[in-house]
Amino acid sequence: MASARCPGSRSATAEPFDWANGPASVSSAPASAHAAATRINANTAKRLRALAEGSAAMGPRALLDYGGNTAFSYLARASADGWPVVKLGSVNPGNADAGLPLIHALVLIMDRVSGAMVATADGEAVTLLRTPAASLAAARALVDAGAIASSAVVVVGAGRQGRAHAQAFADWCPDAPPVVASSRTFPPPSTDGPVTVILCSSSRTPIIDAASVPQ
Repeated sequence: MASARCPGSRSATAEPFDWANGPASVSSAPASAHAAATRINANTAKRLRALAEGSAAMGPRALLDYGGNTAFSYLARASADGWPVVKLGSVNPGNADAGLPLIHALVLIMDRVSGAMVATADGEAVTLLRTPAASLAAARALVDAGAIASSAVVVVGAGRQGRAHAQAFADWCPDAPPVVASSRTFPPPSTDGPVTVILCSSSRTPIIDAASVPQ
């Protein structure tokens, strides 16, 4: 998406992402992540359109439960002649009590001709950029379609994904930064009226009371 106006703020223009020299590498370093965010936002929107049009592809997600944990893997390519990419990892709910990350993940990138592994990336570093980028792409599409009329954005979930979404939307809408609420404090008191809600929680119980959703 070339450009889109965020709710209640100035327009934002996406920068092109060039894959001519092969896949980009993303480490877990915050500085590297911040430098890559603009390119990844633009590229994610482009690849989502390609997926909808059929030139990109994503295989079925594989899940394997073990001892209350879940291992997962995805296979995808970003274009008809794109580099095959595999993401694999594990979600371990008990890690929180041990002070460890909830999710561990790795991204493997293969040469499109030989199939050799040509690069790896920290899966969580990629996810913390790619998932907010997908949410931004959806929000921009809704704004362009006139489906979002409210300038208030609420991110529900104060974990790593919630904070990453809040930062991404604050960068896009600096004049109307989002409000962050944990799953225990929704709705926040500062969001009277209609809001756009971005849910970033793995809660297994309902977070948003139906009574709080406008009919």
